[in-house]
Amino acid sequence: MIVLVIGGVRSGKSRHGEMLGLGMAAAGAPLFYIATARTDAGDAEMAARIARHQAKRHKRFTTIEIDASPSLNATINNLPPASVFVVDGLGLWLANCLDNKRDWQAPIADTLAAIKTHKHTAVFISDEVGSGIVPPNALARQFTDGLGEINQQLAAEADQVIHMVAGIACVIKGK
Repeated sequence: MIVLVIGGVRSGKSRHGEMLGLGMAAAGAPLFYIATARTDAGDAEMAARIARHQAKRHKRFTTIEIDASPSLNATINNLPPASVFVVDGLGLWLANCLDNKRDWQAPIADTLAAIKTHKHTAVFISDEVGSGIVPPNALARQFTDGLGEINQQLAAEADQVIHMVAGIACVIKGK
């Protein structure tokens, strides 16, 4: 099963995605939290934001920190079969890929294949970029175009898509 939780900044998407992951994991089932934020960015505000996310995260999750590499796919391929995992979030993962000039398209396609192969249950958390304007600079346009494409690919494959608005889950695909 694949679920995409999408929304704006502070929409409640991370909290909702975590609750979904916890609810989908049977007692004793492997449960992972794949965190994509770069912890070495040297930004004090971002470090505090990461610390808040870590402090709020349910202790049942085994956290795996990844960076900009296509290690998203490698990480998922190395999980035990039939694992439940939450990826938070795709916007930071893509930003890190772009910052490091790494391919993001093949890892997303490979990740979807790995989920099916290993019978995983996945909750992807992503930022909504389709409601904004076309950004004024090339890198920002590359980001919004890329994340829009990732979101569309995941939404097409997902069993459920949830749009978070002000902490309210609006199901736009599935039950």
